[in-house]
Amino acid sequence: MSNITPNVVAYCAQECAWQYSGEMSVAHMIEGWRYAHRYRNKPIKLRDILAMGRIVEPEQNHRGLRRRGVQVGTSIKMDWREVPDALTHLLENQPPLESVTEAEATEFFRIFEEIHPFMDGNGRTGTLVYNWIRGSLPEPVHVPNLWDDPRRGPVKANRSARPAGSVGWEPPKGLDYVLARLTHDPLGDDPPIA
Repeated sequence: MSNITPNVVAYCAQECAWQYSGEMSVAHMIEGWRYAHRYRNKPIKLRDILAMGRIVEPEQNHRGLRRRGVQVGTSIKMDWREVPDALTHLLENQPPLESVTEAEATEFFRIFEEIHPFMDGNGRTGTLVYNWIRGSLPEPVHVPNLWDDPRRGPVKANRSARPAGSVGWEPPKGLDYVLARLTHDPLGDDPPIA
């Protein structure tokens, strides 16, 4: 079973707070993190993207890739018919996990977000993908604020969700219930993490 640390919970909760997705989305994102963490030493495959999208936003993404147009603010994302090929191309050209640079991880994330493969949860899935590709899932960091999203405030560079040695974040009321539901392994036999 993946070790869900306070830093992981803080990272997921902050991402969900920035996206106004609600408390249950924190639990879903933690499950998405567990999935990514389980396979973190392998290249990302289409099945991984689909699985994380469904885990992070189960109601909106239960059918897989989006089948209609989407818009984020004033940005109209690519035609939904182009999404499968664009996502396949991105995954076929991912940098090797053992030698990925910060610039490559950031560009991979940027392209993923421009593809916007799902109806909802793309930002949450994208930040998991970003941490997977850059090898930072055990101590996840927030993605660069490439689009100057005012909700993200001053976070422009990679910073840990919680500075080392500080508490910094308190879970919202009711989150204990959500976290208690994470004690089982809904993905199957998840081996312990060394």
